[in-house]
Amino acid sequence: MYQINNLFNISLSKIHSVGIIIFPITLISGPFVPDLLCSYFAIYFLFYLINTRNFFLLKNKYFYYLSVIYIYLNLNSIFSFDPILSFKTSLPYIRVILFIFFIKHLLKKEIEIPKFLYILFFVAIFLMTIDSIMQFFTSTNIFGEKVLIGSRISSFFGDELIMGSYVARLLPLMIGISYLILGDNFIKLNRILIFLSFILIILSAERVAFIYFCCFCFFYFLLNKKEFLNFFIFVAIFLSLNFFYNSQFVDRIFKHTIFQLNQSNNILSYRHVLHLKTAYDMFKDEKISGHGLKSFRHICSKEKYKSQITEKAERDKIKIINKFKNDKEKMSIMLLPINTYSDGCNTHPHNIYLEFLAEIGVIGFLLYFFMFIYFCIEFFKIALNILLFKSTNKINYSKYFILISICLPMLPMIPSGSYFNNWMLMITNFPIAFYLYVVSKK
Repeated sequence: MYQINNLFNISLSKIHSVGIIIFPITLISGPFVPDLLCSYFAIYFLFYLINTRNFFLLKNKYFYYLSVIYIYLNLNSIFSFDPILSFKTSLPYIRVILFIFFIKHLLKKEIEIPKFLYILFFVAIFLMTIDSIMQFFTSTNIFGEKVLIGSRISSFFGDELIMGSYVARLLPLMIGISYLILGDNFIKLNRILIFLSFILIILSAERVAFIYFCCFCFFYFLLNKKEFLNFFIFVAIFLSLNFFYNSQFVDRIFKHTIFQLNQSNNILSYRHVLHLKTAYDMFKDEKISGHGLKSFRHICSKEKYKSQITEKAERDKIKIINKFKNDKEKMSIMLLPINTYSDGCNTHPHNIYLEFLAEIGVIGFLLYFFMFIYFCIEFFKIALNILLFKSTNKINYSKYFILISICLPMLPMIPSGSYFNNWMLMITNFPIAFYLYVVSKK
C-alpha cells in the first residue's frame, strides 16, 4: 500500500511539473486557463500542508510579508465603497500567495522543471516569430486569422494587443532560468531568444514593452559586453527595415510619442493623463484606505471628478489656442483628444501605484512600494557582486535576471494594466516564485 501511495505521489508530482512548465504558454490563451491552474495548485498545496503538517514550508519572511498584504486587502474591503465587489478580489488573492510557494516547493523536488520550461518557452517564441512575420507580410496568421492592414501584429493573442508585453515581461525570467540549467548550450541560446524577442516587440509596436526591453538590454549587456556589437548591428539593420516597411512601429514608438509630448508635455496620451488625474483626485478624498478594490471604474464617473476633468480641459484648451493661434490645422489636431474625453474613466488608471493610492490608499501603496524597493535593493546588491567583485556564480546570474523580471513591471512611472487583473497577477507573480526558489538554493 505504501508503494502504491508513493507511486501515486510521484505521478502527481510529475503532472504538477507539467502544469508549471506549460504555465507561461497558457498565458497566451488569456486569463482563464492560467488562473484555473493557479487556483488548483493553491487548493492542492493548502490541502497538502494540512494533511502533511509541513507548515514549515511557509515559515519565511516572504510569506509573512505577503500575508500582511493579504490581511490588509481584506480589512480594506470591509470599508470599501462596495464591500462585496472588493471582497471578490481580496479573498481569492490568497491563491496567488499559495501558488508562489507551491512552485518554490515543487522546484526543489522536480529539478528538471527549469530546463523544460525554458525549452518550451523558446519554442513558443520561435513559433510566435514565424507567425508574426507571416502575419506582417500576408495579414493572416498560421490559424488563418486576419489582421487589418495597418493594425498592430498580435500573433496568437488575437484581439488582445499584448504580445510585446508578454514577451518583455517573461524574457528576463527565462534568461535567469537558463543559468539554473546544467550546460552552457542553454546560455548560448539566449542570444537567439533575445533576437527573436526583439523582433516580436518591434512588430507588436507596444511602447511599454519596448521600454522594458531597452531596460533589460542595458542590464544584459552590462554582463555580456562582447555580445553588444553583434546585437547592435542586428538592431540597426532591423530598425532600418522597419523605418521603411513597418509604419506602425515608427508611428507609435516615435511619432506618436513626440505628438503626445507636444500635446500634454507628457509621454502619456492625453486620455491616460486624465486617468491619472482622476485616480489622484480619488486618492485625495480617501488618503489612508482608498475607496476599495475595483472602485476606480465605478467612482471615476462621479460628477465631482468629471467636473475636475472639465476644469483641466478648459485650461488645456486655452494653452493650445494661445500656442497655435496662427496654425488652425495644428490647433484642431491638438484639441481633438481634449474635446473627445469628458472624464478620466476606465477600468483602471493605467498605473499600478496610482491604482494602489486610489483603491487601497497610502497604506496599501506603501506595502507594495516597500516590496518593490526591497527587490530593487536585492538587485543592486547582486549587480555589484557580479560587476565589481567579478562573481562567476551562476546562481547570482540567475537572481540578477529574475529580479529584472520582477522589478520592471513595478517601475512607478511606466503605464500598466490593472495590477489586480487576473492575467496581470499571474504574469507578475510567476517570477517571484522562481526568485524564492533560487534564494533558497545553497
